[in-house]
Amino acid sequence: MTLGVDGQVGTAMRGDGSTGHAETSASVVDTSRTYAVGAWVRLAHTDGFATVVNQDGDVVSGFYLQYVKDENRWSFSLTNADAVQGGVRVKSLAPPEVGEWTHLLGVYDAVAKKATLYVNGVPQEEKPFTVTWNATGPMAIGRAKHNSAAVDFFPGEIDDVQVYDRLVSAEEAADLFTRHPVLSGRWTLNTDGQDGAGGWQVEMPGSDASGAVAQRAEHSAYQSQLDWDHVAIVYDSFADVLRLYVNGWLEETEERVSARWHTIGFDATGPLQLGRTKTAGAWGEHWSGVIDDVWAFSGVLTQEQIQTLAGYTELPSDSPF
Repeated sequence: MTLGVDGQVGTAMRGDGSTGHAETSASVVDTSRTYAVGAWVRLAHTDGFATVVNQDGDVVSGFYLQYVKDENRWSFSLTNADAVQGGVRVKSLAPPEVGEWTHLLGVYDAVAKKATLYVNGVPQEEKPFTVTWNATGPMAIGRAKHNSAAVDFFPGEIDDVQVYDRLVSAEEAADLFTRHPVLSGRWTLNTDGQDGAGGWQVEMPGSDASGAVAQRAEHSAYQSQLDWDHVAIVYDSFADVLRLYVNGWLEETEERVSARWHTIGFDATGPLQLGRTKTAGAWGEHWSGVIDDVWAFSGVLTQEQIQTLAGYTELPSDSPF
């Protein structure tokens, strides 16, 4: 197990799929009552069962938030006794995407006697089930317990594990998935300037190679010499959408930023550039004019948040959201 690796929300835990895990010193929830458990996960491979979170009994776990190999699905699995016997699996509608961050949330409603699984904020299966026992052992991250043994170690990253001793609504599930913007950098570059003529365009290549397939979102209108434009781009990797905003308004959406169209974002590890671009290993397209007040966020901004940034009042340097 390795702690402090890059995660979806800050840093994460990386499991090796064989021994690495973390666990609490005591139980966290009463598994016979209403509760919910969620986490961001990135599965490295699908070679075997892989458990994200569970809470131990003496023989088995009370629940498992996991990948189930025999059905090739994410699952919120519950047991009805501290014994190797029957239970229920509430599964995802589609197989997992290996190597991609995914948000999982399992919810057990003890009043309605049903279990629900959410994947990336979207409800999957929901099944009736009555839990008749409480797993009183520790909660473990990155492994399961079956037949009194630690099994199903998770290969990959686990981040932002959250546990609730109450019902989590569908609206909350969607909000937990939403990547709220986190300020990564801000450069005020305070000055005045003017533009030339042309059009706005955002381009996303599918790889770090010459001739890489790229998708573009364009806006042909361009302000005249003495006016400023506010330009913003938003890439939503979960929705496979690239958006271009000009002066606070959505002008163009490109929905072909996905594996289907052979264009997905790659991890560009070099420094952020202002006023130039790199193509086929060479610098070019140097900006002729003035650039001011550059913000960078991790996460997805809404149009309302973009409009806040596009206002003519200079905001404080801490995140306004």
